[in-house]
Amino acid sequence: AGECGDAAATGSTAAGIPYMLDARVVGDEGRVRFVADMSETVTPEVFTLANPYRIVVDLPEVRFALPDGAGESGRGLVSAFRYGLISKGKSRVVIDVTGPVAVDKQFSVDAVDGQPARLVIDVVPATVDQFAATAKAYRLAHAVTEDTAVEAPEPSADARPLIVLDPGHGGI
Repeated sequence: AGECGDAAATGSTAAGIPYMLDARVVGDEGRVRFVADMSETVTPEVFTLANPYRIVVDLPEVRFALPDGAGESGRGLVSAFRYGLISKGKSRVVIDVTGPVAVDKQFSVDAVDGQPARLVIDVVPATVDQFAATAKAYRLAHAVTEDTAVEAPEPSADARPLIVLDPGHGGI
């Protein structure tokens, strides 16, 4: 457990970073709910990806204090899930699904009456076309437009070659 587990047990956060205390999948082939118990309410960004089918849940930085083995097995439409810090200030949960699905609902619940805050994602079966349409809509909504594109710097008089490293394409 260590520092992470001790702080999570008391509901406190280190440097204002929330904890994910537990996560579970409930449901069957007709509807599945992913529930994460949190030390405080967080706002996710949820989208889907194919090949293989999965649901991606991007979160602000979260410290994970889940029990050993969390996410190794799923239920119904969910085969497993994994989680981790993907960059400074950003965490991710990837929910592996058995086929095309749709996120029916996603919401957060504040802590109340001694119960932790919760992040909830409801998943239902979908057709391949429905899945593709949802994924495409997300990509279009988040596409870089001319207004938000970064302009290239002016060429330099320096004759030395410019070498650019583009790290960060690995997984969690």
